[in-house]
Amino acid sequence: RQRQMCIRDRDRGDDYVFVPVGGGRLEFPLKLARIRFEGSTPLCRRMTAEFTLRLPKGADFRRDRRLADRLEVKGELTLTVRQNSPIAELGYTFTNTVRDHRLRLCLNTGLNGTLWTDSSFDAAPFDESRCCVRTFSKTACNFSFAAVEEGERGFGLLTEGQHEVERENDRLYVTLVRSTGIISAANSDYFTSPGNQCLRTLSGRLGLVLYEGGWQKAGLPSAAKTFRSGGFVTAFTAVDPKAFSGGRAAVQDTTISEQFYRDEPQPELILPDNQAPFDLHSEEVLVTAFKAAEDGNGSILRLCNLSDRPVLFTLAAKGTICPVNLAEERVGEESTDICLTELRPKEILTLRIV
Repeated sequence: RQRQMCIRDRDRGDDYVFVPVGGGRLEFPLKLARIRFEGSTPLCRRMTAEFTLRLPKGADFRRDRRLADRLEVKGELTLTVRQNSPIAELGYTFTNTVRDHRLRLCLNTGLNGTLWTDSSFDAAPFDESRCCVRTFSKTACNFSFAAVEEGERGFGLLTEGQHEVERENDRLYVTLVRSTGIISAANSDYFTSPGNQCLRTLSGRLGLVLYEGGWQKAGLPSAAKTFRSGGFVTAFTAVDPKAFSGGRAAVQDTTISEQFYRDEPQPELILPDNQAPFDLHSEEVLVTAFKAAEDGNGSILRLCNLSDRPVLFTLAAKGTICPVNLAEERVGEESTDICLTELRPKEILTLRIV
């Protein structure tokens, strides 16, 4: 129900540093031209709102001001909510027709607290005091999520390529596009990059989550991975996979008493149906990778402790569990079926399961 708006800055900086143009930023409350409901099902509700922004088509860097001529930027926002899912998906599509600017979406979080952002193997609060005193826009980078927390309440933002956010009071700004035509303003025209004006149709999606108890307890890192990767679906035929595998694969009749089953050559390697390859319960320890070993011997499981304290956890997996380094070379003692391990703060642990 809170109002959303687009924030538009004139940008005379380069690909590395944002530098505003005189006249300040422009705020555009989203005036929705048309709202439509489509593609909804009993398990999913979807609303799409169209919008039109009239923006200055460029900037006069010599006079440090915006150009008087304006162009239309048309787009739409799509809000999707699914039953039993805590994540509301906000999708956007717009056609960028103007140059030298930064367009951001403003989200009213209702929280005036700490901004957290993640990196590949870490998450930390953003400290504005570490920014250069001449930094015009104190933005924070994120890998897959950002969160604003005040007390026990939190607002999570799951991203998919929107790596720049900024918090001002209870507002969270998300950069949708930075249109710049030069790689480095300190060099000659040889470093121009006209394609970086992004004069084309741009689209993306964001995930919005409300939670309590901190981002670790809410499982934001796992939710961000699920949001970015989606689910995996395996198609199968609703028949006995073993019946008549000896030459009558096209025939399956329940009245035939003879079963053409072949003995498994290595029954000890068969995983029971509907059983996970490993069992791990921890709010602080995150699974960052699970894949086949590079040498083909077993599987590789990579874990990371994102908290600021040591964490003792138990991992259960059928077979031999052995610590290895990132090159998948053995570095510790192996165990069988169960592994009790303590991870230091921010430590990465890689295990081979055979």
